Amino acid sequence: MSFSKEQLEELEQLSSTLKNHPVYNQLNKISNIAVFMNHHAFAVWDFMSLLKSLQNEITCVRVPWTPSPYPKDMVRFINEIVLGEECDDDGEGGHCDHFSLYLQAMDEVGADYTKLLDFIDGREVRRLPMDIYQFTKFNLDLVKENKIHKIASAFFYGRENIIPMMFKSIVDSIENYSDRLPKLHYYLVRHIELDGEEHGPMAKKIIDQLCQDDPKKWEEAFEVAKSSLNLRKKLWDCVQRELTSSRPVLTSLDT
Repeated sequence: MSFSKEQLEELEQLSSTLKNHPVYNQLNKISNIAVFMNHHAFAVWDFMSLLKSLQNEITCVRVPWTPSPYPKDMVRFINEIVLGEECDDDGEGGHCDHFSLYLQAMDEVGADYTKLLDFIDGREVRRLPMDIYQFTKFNLDLVKENKIHKIASAFFYGRENIIPMMFKSIVDSIENYSDRLPKLHYYLVRHIELDGEEHGPMAKKIIDQLCQDDPKKWEEAFEVAKSSLNLRKKLWDCVQRELTSSRPVLTSLDT
């Protein structure tokens, strides 16, 4: 059992909209890339909360340890994804979690992640644009609700399934800056590889096993998938409005 043909077509249309969003055409200046990253950083961060929630439920992270009741291939999938996200190759012979790598990439463009760090520490929520707040709150609320099939749906349909397409569009847009932004370029290309070839297929198997033949779970998973994609579009729309409503302040890297 899975989504209906109509549901799959709706999700594919939303995914196509994100793949071809006009915001990517605006990533033609370092200052514009910085604005984009200021917004996107929240999605990079709350992704880990979704992943760790899956790990907490599907594997055993408690002491004393007990065997997981879930299929062992699912346990392995999650642990392999966590391994890749928390201590991946950093492109320079070392290892780094993807969030920290993204912050390093933000430093390359002179982006300010103060609001993000304040939000993580529970401060200055009112300063956030509404689209960032709604996107992040939706995912954190899923974590609090702790319905594992809904978290898995947001993780796959809202992240692993769409990220390779979106990031390929971003890589194409920043091609002229790839040599000057090596960490950002590496971060994007690395996720295209991992999510497209490994993490995405793993995440799809997880949601299939969690929902199985339960129509209620599949319906809830669909609503979460649709909301995840719509909220991502609103987040990109927010960046687009910011980039087109006023002239960005140029940084020393801009030409």
